[in-house]
Amino acid sequence: MRKNMRNLVIFTLLFLLIIPAGAALSQDADYNRYPPESGRSNIRQRSYSYEGSDTLYKELTIGEFLMEMDDFSILAGAVKAAGLQEALSERGPLTIFAPRNMAFRRLLPEAADYLLTCSAGKLENLLKNHLVAGEVAITDLVAGEHLTSITGKRFNIGRRWFNPVVGDAMISGNAVVLSNGLLYVLDRVLPDEKILEIEQAYRESLQDRPLGERSLAPGQQAMPGQGGMYYPGTEEMNVMDVLSQRSELSIFFGAIKASGLDYEISQSDSITVIAPVNTAFGELPPEQAEFLMTCDKGDLIRILRSHFLEGMVSEVAMRDMNSVKNFNGDTLPLTQDWFSTSIGGAAIRSYEIITANGIIHLVDKVILPASMR
Repeated sequence: MRKNMRNLVIFTLLFLLIIPAGAALSQDADYNRYPPESGRSNIRQRSYSYEGSDTLYKELTIGEFLMEMDDFSILAGAVKAAGLQEALSERGPLTIFAPRNMAFRRLLPEAADYLLTCSAGKLENLLKNHLVAGEVAITDLVAGEHLTSITGKRFNIGRRWFNPVVGDAMISGNAVVLSNGLLYVLDRVLPDEKILEIEQAYRESLQDRPLGERSLAPGQQAMPGQGGMYYPGTEEMNVMDVLSQRSELSIFFGAIKASGLDYEISQSDSITVIAPVNTAFGELPPEQAEFLMTCDKGDLIRILRSHFLEGMVSEVAMRDMNSVKNFNGDTLPLTQDWFSTSIGGAAIRSYEIITANGIIHLVDKVILPASMR
């Protein structure tokens, strides 16, 4: 009995000593204060969750927030290209309805090309459509009412499931409170007249297609050249299994199977795939397309190995790199515009697909070995 009592006293003393130490550790990093002690760059890791953001981001302006967040890098690039960065950092109060990267990836290829090539004035006008003067509280987003942007464009407010909808774009979560206004996260870009025209032409074109080739909305699997905005369950799948299920990658997948590289790729622990969509093969010059169809297995393997990198390289990581090396040892330059990253001239045109053993980037061009260009 005396021995048990002594053990209990020792245990209690140890417990009391441990608790203060643990409490002290928990106070070392105050995650409700910006910037955190561990450095300003850590804020970039919070790309998908802005809950409890009132204290974390309130010292940032709208412009600063967009430039910090990986999930808004495309919007940030557009803001820079349109010359609005200074205005979003100095003016207010404003409410911005901010499309995240996925929203831009859902655009039809023609709409994406239009945004990349239109004048700075047209791009500025499209972005200003996403801005409302003053602070719009979540309680102000009442179905049946409307919002008027600073350009004078009116958007109806609706409701989808439990979330407010502005135009056809759904809001995710509560507003992010910033020093000069509020930010709401959108799942779509609010279109201007030109994008509406492109989308209408696309819908009309569906009437002439077989049912199996129709997609219900921009960004779905059946759409040529575009991947979906989300790929559920791929984190548990092998790269080859994912490629086999993507209809827009059927030519690339077939070439891998024909070359015999499928086993090597499936057994890789960490790999990056630069996967040309089917339309990329159709845009090859006639002589290159003919060579690809008739070349021997060795040449086909070299062509395919141009599309693989060692390790899992995300698009975010590529922004801090000048080049990458493929399996052939060729150096592929990396370039960025405000919309996407290009790898050896092939632009990433979809949100990256994360798999159990790699990352897949859907691109719009076939990459040929240096000796075949």
